[in-house]
Amino acid sequence: MSSSKPRPILVTILGLLHILLGALAFIGGLLALVGSSIEGLDVGGILASGGLIAGLISLLIGIGFMKGWNIIWYIGVIFAVISALLSLVTILGSPLSGLFSLLIEVIILWYLFRPKVKGFFLD
Repeated sequence: MSSSKPRPILVTILGLLHILLGALAFIGGLLALVGSSIEGLDVGGILASGGLIAGLISLLIGIGFMKGWNIIWYIGVIFAVISALLSLVTILGSPLSGLFSLLIEVIILWYLFRPKVKGFFLD
């Protein structure tokens, strides 16, 4: 990122949200992993490990959004596509929640492909 380019405001908001949600997911996964290790490693421990990994990825995306790292643009797009696909699965069980989640991910993807935003990361 060149220092002459200002960070778009919604990139800042997305970065802060990723940092906040990533920290919560990481802490929740860590607590669940500690709880499952006390009782013995089982499916809960495996799911807790997934929460830890998802939390770390989200933290990394948030920091990268704040810093304007170009590789994070690609990772952010991949993460949003995966989240959109998971939203499609959620629609089967909870249509309103799944549609809302899908709409948010589509808006995020649209925003990441806006010329000014993409230029912030890739120029």
